[in-house]
Amino acid sequence: MPKVLWAAGIIMYLQAVTSMYVASVQLGEVMRQVRGGEELSGLTYLAFVLDPVVAVLLAVAATALITSQRSVVRLFAIILEAVGIAEAAINLFSGRLQPMLAIVIALVVIGLLLAPNIRGASYDTR
Repeated sequence: MPKVLWAAGIIMYLQAVTSMYVASVQLGEVMRQVRGGEELSGLTYLAFVLDPVVAVLLAVAATALITSQRSVVRLFAIILEAVGIAEAAINLFSGRLQPMLAIVIALVVIGLLLAPNIRGASYDTR
């Protein structure tokens, strides 16, 4: 397995752990706002639901990326990173600045997955 794919998989695992942490923080924030009688925006609910889903999918994609040589796995990981960028953009519109780092990391992972030294490699296409 190319080291670039291994590195991308490890970064994706770290993204999954971070996403779960963010989801737990958001749960506390949502609970505080609900108890205080504050109105929650639709973007807050969307981010609240997407964070754990994306975290689980990132872990699955990272595992598949590390254990499989199939090119379809790389495509799934790239699509998932694009979804992560969209989710981070939603969090940015909710007034948070931390998602800027998530966008940069997702772009790095996409760059690793599209690296020329692995695109031309022979993969099992089953």
